[in-house]
Amino acid sequence: MIGAGYLNTMSPLQSEQYLEIANEVLNRILAAPDAPPTEIQKRLFGEAARAGKRRPSDRARGRRTLARNAYRRPPTEEELDLLLQVYDLARENKLAYPAALRLMLKAILVSPQFLYITPATEVEAGRSIVPLDDYQLASRLSYLLWATMPDAELSALADRGKLHEPATLKAQTTRLLQDPRSRALFDGFGAQWLGLGGWRAKPSTPPNSRK
Repeated sequence: MIGAGYLNTMSPLQSEQYLEIANEVLNRILAAPDAPPTEIQKRLFGEAARAGKRRPSDRARGRRTLARNAYRRPPTEEELDLLLQVYDLARENKLAYPAALRLMLKAILVSPQFLYITPATEVEAGRSIVPLDDYQLASRLSYLLWATMPDAELSALADRGKLHEPATLKAQTTRLLQDPRSRALFDGFGAQWLGLGGWRAKPSTPPNSRK
């Protein structure tokens, strides 16, 4: 949905389409029931996916790692508890371990924390202006200049609380701009800002056809 000239929200129709995309992604990366797990599945869920068995440590470690990568920041305990509730509900309804993990992964893919850039801590009620935390800075910078999630260097600086420092932020901005992926700045924000989304160059008229 376009707001103030930029694509920055999701319409109800786009939300429905996104749910379909999320299901298609899961169909492609996860093996069918009773089939050997895919390589992506093993990377996501570890060796437990190979045997189709679950240990409490696998479940806790898996949801924390998945949420950390998807949310582009450390998840809160409340967010982790919600994912655990999804998993436990699936198991209570007699879903097998891989199917329960699939449902938990789908919950991550359709969560606001994945779809939007959200703060790492709860925002105090009543505050009209809230400074961006380092994780929000990392994501905003990366999506603006690269149109993708922060890389390992940006994430590490956010973990250390260093990205808000002016010198560090300037150095990282320069680094991202010098990378070929910074082409996304023009293709995305730049094109919308300049109103070039629907622009098409007109073919030039051959000189000998002019009157």
